[in-house]
Amino acid sequence: MNSQSRRKSRASAEFSEMTRLLLSCAVLFVVTSAYSQAPSNGIDVPFTFVRNQIIVLDVTINDKGPFKMLLDTGADVPFIDVSLARELGLKIGTKSTRIVSPGDPKGKGYDTTLPLVRIGAPEATNVKALVEEDSPEYKPITEVQVRGTLGHSFLKQWVVQIDYPNHVVRFLSQLPPDRPGDVKLDFHNVLLIDDVRVNGTTTSAKIDTGFDFPFGLLPKAIKSLSLEKDPNPLTELTSVSLGSLSVQHVPALYLRDFTEFSWGLNIGNIFLRDYILTIDYPRQVLVLRPAALLPK
Repeated sequence: MNSQSRRKSRASAEFSEMTRLLLSCAVLFVVTSAYSQAPSNGIDVPFTFVRNQIIVLDVTINDKGPFKMLLDTGADVPFIDVSLARELGLKIGTKSTRIVSPGDPKGKGYDTTLPLVRIGAPEATNVKALVEEDSPEYKPITEVQVRGTLGHSFLKQWVVQIDYPNHVVRFLSQLPPDRPGDVKLDFHNVLLIDDVRVNGTTTSAKIDTGFDFPFGLLPKAIKSLSLEKDPNPLTELTSVSLGSLSVQHVPALYLRDFTEFSWGLNIGNIFLRDYILTIDYPRQVLVLRPAALLPK
């Protein structure tokens, strides 16, 4: 091979390598560009904080909408009301499933699939959902027409940060760096945490953004705290500890009808709203960052 041919061969190899690198960068850009639209390598989605206690998002389904939906980390699957299911032309199953929620412990739902669900840029396809015959928990929300809820099955693929002070849900690629005052907790299943004590008694708790009260006591904790005979709908808890975080003299609502649940405490928005809550679903870690410690 003469020197000119060698130069052409070397130039061709260098061009091929440059092309490969450019294509790799292009692929990397496509994968990561969605996360470059907002601070902390994430995507910010604003929410309406109805009555300062209920998170409502604008959601599109099958490129229709937007529809107002609750953000409910305590729900395994999304719920939509039957009128919306019909409006979207969804196929609805015939076998009913019991739906248990603070608004309706004896509700019924029917299987469906949401081909495409989008909140701003984040999206998921073929999301399993339930169609509710009736949605009594939505009726008190008179300020907006809520058509359903979004929960675990949609959120589980991301790191999700609920920034209560700024009314933003942030979809991140990873947990933000630790700060002094952060409380980090492991969780399992649908946001169940075990490092919990109520009035000094160990129990488990669920982080439930669909629950519009500070705390809810379920039968397991009611029994362990010997509160079965209390006739009142509410009680005051002397202390609640979540890992290293402890609060005193806080109200709790009795949730006596939820006998099938294995945890003892629901943690709702009226407690959580004083924090930035970050949930790393893939790694099953959550962080509570006190809003009072954030820079002004």
